[in-house]
Amino acid sequence: MKLEQADGTPSWHSPCPRCGKVLDRHIAVDDPDDEARAPDNGSLTICAYCATISVWENEELRWPTTVEAGQFAASEQVQHAVTLVKQSWRGR
Repeated sequence: MKLEQADGTPSWHSPCPRCGKVLDRHIAVDDPDDEARAPDNGSLTICAYCATISVWENEELRWPTTVEAGQFAASEQVQHAVTLVKQSWRGR
């Protein structure tokens, strides 16, 4: 769901399909400074709270299909990103 922050910057909110925490920020890997850009349909998302991989589609997060899950599991880049999310928890 698209919402606006107090400063007018767009924000997209959707609960993680695993842990239910509402994710309200995203970073586009190809342009991390563009906070106003909406996630694209099919964009991979890694939950900052539980490190579950989900997919952005029609303004909400969904579980990956079996094919997508296999692709994500086989991708060194995706697995590295999941590891980085998990490592970020150490400072909490």
